[in-house]
Amino acid sequence: MECGYLSPLWPRRQNESGDKSPHSKRAVIAHLHLIKKRHLKRVALPITPALRGRVRLQGAHDRMTGPVGNECLMRIEAPALDFVDTVVNVRYAETDQMGVVYYANYLVWFEVGRVAWCRARGFSYRDMEIEDGHRMMVAEAACRYRAPARFDDDVVIRTAAASASEKVIRFSYEVRDKKTWKLLATGETAHVVTDLNNRPSRLPARYRKYFRLRTG
Repeated sequence: MECGYLSPLWPRRQNESGDKSPHSKRAVIAHLHLIKKRHLKRVALPITPALRGRVRLQGAHDRMTGPVGNECLMRIEAPALDFVDTVVNVRYAETDQMGVVYYANYLVWFEVGRVAWCRARGFSYRDMEIEDGHRMMVAEAACRYRAPARFDDDVVIRTAAASASEKVIRFSYEVRDKKTWKLLATGETAHVVTDLNNRPSRLPARYRKYFRLRTG
């Protein structure tokens, strides 16, 4: 489960008893998109009755510093991404002179994952182009390489829609070794919805449900 720590700028309010506490669960979720785990400091905040039950508290059994007096480090659970998994066997032609998968092939695997994600959701990306005259054009792509994959390895391409609007869709990826489940790479792509003339457009209404967008 992806986690983030409260930033020093976390909004506060006064409750009925006069104690300061974080906002409601809705505010917790709304604040998550501002949190990037690798950039935030782990901060200790007073534990009040209003706070308990809204976040999971880091106790002494955790690797992190446990409670000190009436303070404790807090961790917020972010919603897990709904991944679709696709297994790929590494071909010899996909490796480079160093004997590992050539870095650009991970972007090809991301495309394999996206097509599989669309199919698993109940629609064909090909039909979106042919029947509805729309494309999801790649505008950004990023990949972080953590460990190599080699010839004849079975790797799992995990694909999820990280966010979506009528105009822009973002996918997140994980590449893992099937046998050991070791994380080999992570990545993301951003796609602009266009028509067949490559002009910016909106996602056709019948596809919005697949990205959990309102159709009305």
